Amino acid sequence: MANWCLRWLPSLLSDAMATDVCGAVYRDGRLLLETEVAGTFFSSDAAYAAQYITFGTTLELRRDPGNVFDGNAVAVHVHGLHLGWVPQKENHDIARLMDAGCKPVCRVHGIRWVGHTLRVTVRISLPEG
Repeated sequence: MANWCLRWLPSLLSDAMATDVCGAVYRDGRLLLETEVAGTFFSSDAAYAAQYITFGTTLELRRDPGNVFDGNAVAVHVHGLHLGWVPQKENHDIARLMDAGCKPVCRVHGIRWVGHTLRVTVRISLPEG
């Protein structure tokens, strides 16, 4: 599956991401995006999920094409708990890859509390293989 992702990556990504990311993909291995998980403040599971998250923890990405607010929605989960979302302004290309059958890998790159809000930075990359 990963080789398929690499072969078709440029045609699946938007022009902006292909220009900005493809160099990083081929230079740095397979990194597609580094971002902060959105919506952790609104997730009732986020505070509970925090106990399962450390640097390097693999998180699950799930497409939610029926989301009424965003047809490209990509939810972020840990141990079945909804943590938040890939930010709407950055999810289009990740959603397209997932819809095409690619399963990007999402790992925690940073975690901190700001008041009562959990802030989780993740790196999303192509699977190895």
